[in-house]
Amino acid sequence: MPRIIVGVDGSEPSENALRWALEEARIRQAEQVAVVHTYSLPEIHNYATHTDAFLDVGAMQRRTELDQARRDEDELHARLAAERRLEKLYEAARTGPIDAEVELLALPGEAAEALIDMSSHADLLVVGSRGRGGFKGLLLGSVSQQCLQHARCPVVIVR
Repeated sequence: MPRIIVGVDGSEPSENALRWALEEARIRQAEQVAVVHTYSLPEIHNYATHTDAFLDVGAMQRRTELDQARRDEDELHARLAAERRLEKLYEAARTGPIDAEVELLALPGEAAEALIDMSSHADLLVVGSRGRGGFKGLLLGSVSQQCLQHARCPVVIVR
């Protein structure tokens, strides 16, 4: 089994999924484990669109450039925070040496979409289950359910 993808979000079930995936990688002598944590980009406020109609073109251009700099800085902070969280999750779950190459990926966007996309280049996708069922699960949507239905490789859901 060359490649295992595991999605983590910091919940107890995702931590269990990570431990399970790392153990499975040891047992199956996987070549690579990709540990994936997604994050949302901060809401972006575009101040340039809220400028007074009386501002000249140069002032509007400077505001647009300032907005872009703020967006870039916000995105950088969000990515760095996600990377730190991912490293902590991995260190807490690792119980011993692993021969597989471990890749820690902090990606912007929706978890299910990222994991499903990555599943086309994986032999196994592992996710945790928060156990939401019934009507509440339908309303909230479930990453594990979406992965189970749309992944392009076998899926293991760990509680």
